[in-house]
Amino acid sequence: MTRRTSPVAYAALGLALLALFSPFAGVAHAAGHKIGKNLVVSKSIKNGAVTAAKLAPGSVDGSRVKDGSLAAADLAPGTIPLVPSGRAMATASANAPGGGSVATDIAPSGAFGSGQVALGLAPVDLVVSDLRVRQQAAEFSNPGRKVTLQVGTTSQSTAVLTCVLGGGSTQCASSGTGTIPAGSTYFIRIENPFGGSPPTGLVASYLVKGP
Repeated sequence: MTRRTSPVAYAALGLALLALFSPFAGVAHAAGHKIGKNLVVSKSIKNGAVTAAKLAPGSVDGSRVKDGSLAAADLAPGTIPLVPSGRAMATASANAPGGGSVATDIAPSGAFGSGQVALGLAPVDLVVSDLRVRQQAAEFSNPGRKVTLQVGTTSQSTAVLTCVLGGGSTQCASSGTGTIPAGSTYFIRIENPFGGSPPTGLVASYLVKGP
């Protein structure tokens, strides 16, 4: 006598096969299709998994990386150039006057020669400090040679930094600080209030800080 399998048994077998192969079918289906746009959220990405190699060229422009989300530690060394501090040194040189009660005005930077314009022009507000002066020969007969950084014109100006060369000294320094407003002219003045000494080479330097 032939034994017939009941419809219930066929149904049970079909469900078992479906349960067995459905995970593999899902994997095959996912492998053949790309993930839809905007479906991956931040919490689904493993920490440290996204590197420059994972990003398409030109993607770090705000279109794929949220603005303001990157810190300095996220960038490779040298990616962003260093920002200058805005502080620099200025140096000026000239021959100091030799006669008594004589003053010489020179440009605030560079080597000053006959016929050159003495004035400099501040493009922005400048903070000047730490004036230092050195001359070639010591002043024994002229102990009061004074070097100042002046703001204004050569006919009407105000000293913002002052350095006085004492008797027998070849150098002086001032730790003071002054401000040169934007649009102002400025220069270095060398004063020889006493007579007797011949002209001597002199160099002055100071620090300049912009905004």
